[in-house]
Amino acid sequence: MDTLIAALHEQFGSEHVLTQPEQLRAFSRDALRPHRGFAEMLQVAQQPLAIVQPRSTEEIVRLVAFARKHRIPLVPYGGGSGLMGGALSIRSSLVVDMKGMDRIVEVDRQSMTVRVQSGIRLRALGEHLAERGLLLGHDPWSLSIATIGGVIGTHGLGYLGGRYGAVGAQVLGLEAVLGTGEAIRTTPVRKRSTGPDLTRLFIGAEGTLGIVTRVVIKLEPLPQSTATAMLGLPSVAAAFEAINLAL
Repeated sequence: MDTLIAALHEQFGSEHVLTQPEQLRAFSRDALRPHRGFAEMLQVAQQPLAIVQPRSTEEIVRLVAFARKHRIPLVPYGGGSGLMGGALSIRSSLVVDMKGMDRIVEVDRQSMTVRVQSGIRLRALGEHLAERGLLLGHDPWSLSIATIGGVIGTHGLGYLGGRYGAVGAQVLGLEAVLGTGEAIRTTPVRKRSTGPDLTRLFIGAEGTLGIVTRVVIKLEPLPQSTATAMLGLPSVAAAFEAINLAL
């Protein structure tokens, strides 16, 4: 085991390989807990071998090759706010902490798209876009924590979903590293009429088909103003009826 960790340090730099017990515990699970309906979590969870923090797609390609050579599972990790257990380590594994890949590559106002690395947090991206009069149409409760790659992996639905849809509807194209170590890129288009839509395969896949490294997201104009309305209703039944009318 010491030889394995030493090889990780050599390949990816000691500052990007975390092995302290408290770090391993923090990255061994996401926000799913026994009190959220998964009492068996404590029996199946295991501490990862190490956390690796890549900075580029090329580093992830090398990390996948390393994991294949040593037959070690990889667990992609975004912000850790997921409630589905997708980041839970159930075998001795290497956790791939994506938050170091947080660069905004390009904002294209003409096509109303943004190209980003998948580790960027939603709030940071939203604030960057708002300064340019643009809106990311996805705003879950975990806005300050979640990464764009994480919400794609879980096919997240935010408070703006009623207007803009789930995050999968906003993804136009992506780059991902497969389990073979091959990096693939899908063409970012709003509509297609030929061939299978490979982009859709990674929406909601929880990192099982590959590690998403870059994403092209469609944007919306930032509203000129916003307003919050409050409605008092006499019962749960009345509230349910009001929601149905609104839909």
